[in-house]
Amino acid sequence: MSKPPASKVRLPWLALIGLLIAPALYLCSIDWSVGINNNILELLPEERDTAEGKLVRQLLNERLTYPVIVQASAPGVGRDTLVNAFIEAAQQPGLKTPYIIGLDQGSAGLREALTAHRETLFAGSWLNDRHAEFAQLGLPEEQFIPWLAQTSAERLNAFLDRPESMAYADEIPQDPLLLLPSALEKLPKLNLADDGSFIAWIPVSADPLTTDGQDTITASLAAMNAQLLAQFPSYEQVSGGVYEIARESEQRTKAEVSVLNLAMGGAILGLLLLFTRRPGFLLLTLAPVAVSVLWCFVAAILVFGHIHVIAIAVCSVVLGLAVDYAVHLAAKRGDGNLMQAWPHVRVPLAISCLSTCFGFTFLLLSPMLAMKQVGVMAPAGLLAAILAVRFLLPWMEPIAGAYRLLPALEKPGPAIRVRYWAPIAAVVWLGCLALLVSRQPFSDDIADFQTPLPDVFQRYRDLADRISHSDVNERWYAYAKTPAELAQRLQAIQENTSAKVLLPTGSNETLSNFASQSNAFAADFKTQLKDQGFDAESFAPFFASLANANQWQSPNALTATYQDISGQLEGPLQAMLMTNGDYWAAIIEAPSGEEIPDSIAAFTRELSQHKPLNAVLDHAREGILRSAAFGLLGVTVCVAVLFRRKAIRSLLVPIWAVTIGLAITWLIASSIGLLAAIGAVLAFCLALDYGAFTATSSDPPSSIRISAATTFSAFLILSFCSMPAVAQLGQVVAASVFFAWLMAELLSLPAAPKSAHAKS
Repeated sequence: MSKPPASKVRLPWLALIGLLIAPALYLCSIDWSVGINNNILELLPEERDTAEGKLVRQLLNERLTYPVIVQASAPGVGRDTLVNAFIEAAQQPGLKTPYIIGLDQGSAGLREALTAHRETLFAGSWLNDRHAEFAQLGLPEEQFIPWLAQTSAERLNAFLDRPESMAYADEIPQDPLLLLPSALEKLPKLNLADDGSFIAWIPVSADPLTTDGQDTITASLAAMNAQLLAQFPSYEQVSGGVYEIARESEQRTKAEVSVLNLAMGGAILGLLLLFTRRPGFLLLTLAPVAVSVLWCFVAAILVFGHIHVIAIAVCSVVLGLAVDYAVHLAAKRGDGNLMQAWPHVRVPLAISCLSTCFGFTFLLLSPMLAMKQVGVMAPAGLLAAILAVRFLLPWMEPIAGAYRLLPALEKPGPAIRVRYWAPIAAVVWLGCLALLVSRQPFSDDIADFQTPLPDVFQRYRDLADRISHSDVNERWYAYAKTPAELAQRLQAIQENTSAKVLLPTGSNETLSNFASQSNAFAADFKTQLKDQGFDAESFAPFFASLANANQWQSPNALTATYQDISGQLEGPLQAMLMTNGDYWAAIIEAPSGEEIPDSIAAFTRELSQHKPLNAVLDHAREGILRSAAFGLLGVTVCVAVLFRRKAIRSLLVPIWAVTIGLAITWLIASSIGLLAAIGAVLAFCLALDYGAFTATSSDPPSSIRISAATTFSAFLILSFCSMPAVAQLGQVVAASVFFAWLMAELLSLPAAPKSAHAKS
């Protein structure tokens, strides 16, 4: 084996320092306790919303989403005793005072606030209901006030005949319109269980989405359980919350990433050992692999400051691609050395590297931070790998010793005429294209970006069902800067949708009309009360308030009312009305499937982030496909310029392979999501590599065979990821690479010899 010229000796040292030593020293200076994270938020797209919308969403998360739900029971122990011990034991780090569902915690203060502000809160909705009833009678509008007085007196008389009226005996003189009793009937009923157990709602002060916060909450719940078990041996505790979902997701993701990385590395090394039958060759391939790994990490740390574990899992496929570059060079060595082989592969290898980097950079358009990291890491690793192949491998060649590829890899395929296989290939391609065109294959679901946790999710859902309405299908929320503005917006929601506003409010116009006729109503109502046998003078407090009806929903009255009410709401009841000091928000119950109309979309959102996040994914996928169309058009032009007559041959491989790969992915997953679309772009670039090598070489495609085997195995292993979106990425690339190899083989088949009859 000839040695490289002496004049080239210094260059490997420069490459060694730049590609290996410098990045290794830099990574040694990184604090990896924060350099690698599992934050679940980096797997979620950032919801498109205004700054104030994001602040309100954070308020809702802290008040309604992040609290821990605990079911506690201790057979043989009195409920009051257990509740008192539970509240005492819950005084743990990261936990706030628990709210016991169904217990009269703070109910006296809430009822007092509702009583003090009943006209402001409920008079508007009461008037709306009465107007709706009156409209069905078809009477002239001028008869509304007399009818309202008569109906109100009759309702009061009927209500006092009911046993539950005894609870309101002291309040009736101030509330003969029954504003408070009617409103309390609409409040969510949160009752204690009959078996002695209870559900506790525990707000948290620790961040449930960080590892430290999750550990604090987990340790506090364990300490609480131990303390109660010591007091009551029969005590049982079942808990659930966002903290556990995030914690389990991160732990299972980290474990799965480790398994995937080991499987990919083992498969690639096993294939190389099979193909070369020389352990020394494996050491030779370690140079581009080590360099690519180092620069993947360096690029991510420099750009993002940390790396998500899912980014590491997806970037593991770079190992296979880095090995491919070494294999392509080694396959062209022949009887010379690797330095002499470089001129034969530099053009197709450069095109291969640049087109693959181009495919990975589309991940930068992903709305998930973890995928953006892959869009930086993979190109950096691939560019570093090809530099290692160019500058390091020729001087490392003695490590590999005398090696030859497996003879079967260099054996040409059978001589089959194009007219025999081309129609079959065309029919398969047209069938797959028809399948994709006839369907709507592209769709995304944010659940596909989450590690499946059926046991954890089901336990949390069972606990949540114990405290939520069984008939509530969807929930919206509205927000505003002031109570008066929020009331107006809630009224707009009532008028434009069939949603049910949990916090009743009326329009100012309705109250204004009523206030202008309040004297007439007072006179008629007194008459009707006397006709029903009441002493009208006993309702003097109400009539005094009625004289100020025009102030019932004034801005000052609304501000005082909302402040008093929000300060008394605890636990899940906070959904009715909450504030962070800057914004006010209220929850609205909406029928299933109803969309938020444009007229209220500026201040109304869905409480569940499922649909909004899906919309973000759809938008990102559409943008990526549009960008890919222009990008791939540019690649096509470059291929046409570089390969000229052989351009069609080069492009045939990716077009045929990716179409079939997408169709197979759709058949497996029933949809093609964001990462699958990005995978299709990447697969097109990988397949174009095979087309380029096929177009520039008349030899059997031994390097393509090795490259396809290692790349296919890496992405095939990735397709078994439990996260469906990542699995789709692996499926579409693995299938496309397989069929790209098949087409490359077909295009490289030797020409069939002419028959004797043809010669004559």
